[in-house]
Amino acid sequence: LREAAARALIQMGAPAVVPLIAAASSGEQRVRASAAGALIFIGVPSVEPLVGALQDDAWPVRKVAAAVLEKLRWQPDKGAAGAAFWAAKGAWDKCVEIGAPAVGPLLAWLPDDRTRRVASTNAVTERERTEAKALVQMGALAADALTKISDVRAVEPLITALEDQSLYVRKAAAELLGQISDARAVEPLIAALKDADQWVREAAANALGQIGDARAVDPLIAAVLKGINLAAASALGQIGDPRAVEPLMAVLANKETYGGIRIAAASALGQIGDARALDPLMVAVIESDKDMRQAAASALGKIGDARAVETLIFVVGVHFDKAAVAALVQIGSPAVEPLISLLTDREWDAQKAAANALGQIGDARAVDPLIAAVLKGRNWEAATALGQIGDPRAVEPLITALEAVGPASQWVRQAAASALGQIGDARAVEPLIAALKHYNQDAASALGQIGDARAVEPLLAALQRVFQVEQAASALDKLGWSPDRGAAGAAYWAAKGQWDRCIEIGAPAVVPLINILCDHSSAVSARRGAAQGLVAMFQSGKLDRAHQLLVLERRELITSKHEDKSQHHDYTESSDCRSRVDSQTHTDQGIGVEFPI
Repeated sequence: LREAAARALIQMGAPAVVPLIAAASSGEQRVRASAAGALIFIGVPSVEPLVGALQDDAWPVRKVAAAVLEKLRWQPDKGAAGAAFWAAKGAWDKCVEIGAPAVGPLLAWLPDDRTRRVASTNAVTERERTEAKALVQMGALAADALTKISDVRAVEPLITALEDQSLYVRKAAAELLGQISDARAVEPLIAALKDADQWVREAAANALGQIGDARAVDPLIAAVLKGINLAAASALGQIGDPRAVEPLMAVLANKETYGGIRIAAASALGQIGDARALDPLMVAVIESDKDMRQAAASALGKIGDARAVETLIFVVGVHFDKAAVAALVQIGSPAVEPLISLLTDREWDAQKAAANALGQIGDARAVDPLIAAVLKGRNWEAATALGQIGDPRAVEPLITALEAVGPASQWVRQAAASALGQIGDARAVEPLIAALKHYNQDAASALGQIGDARAVEPLLAALQRVFQVEQAASALDKLGWSPDRGAAGAAYWAAKGQWDRCIEIGAPAVVPLINILCDHSSAVSARRGAAQGLVAMFQSGKLDRAHQLLVLERRELITSKHEDKSQHHDYTESSDCRSRVDSQTHTDQGIGVEFPI
């Protein structure tokens, strides 16, 4: 019966195309297949209705139309029909290439509210949920393609889409209009500030901020004063119109307003940079809410008024907020003396924060107080600050700090070495060489920065110490050293991860590679590379008996499967081994490299 019906429809030709398209996009699989086959058999008369169906409201119809057109070898154009074809095929890059004509077809693939609900509920069949999830995923890809189209020809279709029934379409249209930033969109986006959906209202506000047109200021102020549009406050900051200052101050001062909008108002006041906002921001910066303090501090830094220094110093001394430190740095010179006073505060974190700020400001008035802080043997931030300032008066005190003892002395010694490298004074070379021998990793980097030839031999010795090898290799690069074919050269290439170079060197590379293999603080990838190098050298037959035995002694470690067990921490900056929970301690057991004999 189905075959007879299909033959009858084929005989009808063009008049049968529309019902066949409907049949091919719904019903049983066999019916869909027969209908699609009939459309293909009809051929050319099917093309025009199928092209029209590419922009049908129902996605199954669009899918079927594209599939049949592909079978008919239809060539998509560079217009809306071609874009609809590529969208139905999931060829999003092709849609982006077409540009503005693709906006409508892409918007059609954004899922409606019902589809999104079905995708996230269990109150439907598995088939319905799976289908909805697929459509949501396609919608995400279509939205991504839309963000890549910033053609001014897209403005009019996007303005039309601001009135679409789907909130997701309206939201996407507003976002794209913001990216394109065409003045024609301003009035429609102002109207969208009153959309029934909050997401659309905020997208419209963001878009108006991006466009930066002064016509949007009063409507955005109205939205902010209603206390329901956080993005409107941010948009006013982007536009930077002084008319917004008083309303934003009112929002900031009203603690009954939603906190997020108050924070956005503080940030916006900072962007506008009007000194009228100073008093309410200084009140906000001492509030208990951390996010509020940070937003207000950042705003005060952007305004840059010296009257805010005392309040910001108070915040640093009590809360140690980084945003307050950054604000003081932005204000600059007027903050130097108050920050120097904070170096002797009873709170250790306040001392560190003050040193950090003084280093960034770079004022020479801070050198002697920072030296005093370093010589107390605890404030490594003070040592770092002296390196940033770069004053030669700090060289001798920093050399003394290379031998610091007491609480946090390791950090002080390393920071002192790093600071000496930044200053670059040759007086530091011999003390840094001594520090290098006492396991100071930053001493190697500092010697490379100074660039004195006296450092070459000590750095070559440091290549044999696994914990210093990377810094030593980099320092030798800066000194212009060329690796030899001995143990030093092998250690150098191992630090660079150039395992083939180590294999070429042969026997002198065995011990440096074994050192990496057995060092559990090295990244697993480095240990595996060392293991593979050792195996390759052993199998080459070029090692003498003594070096062969050295490699064989590590065969069990090389071949056993890598496992993580509870013993030590992996530091993520230097190791790519991970326990199931990164913060867990564990032991690295084995490397898992084949070693046939």
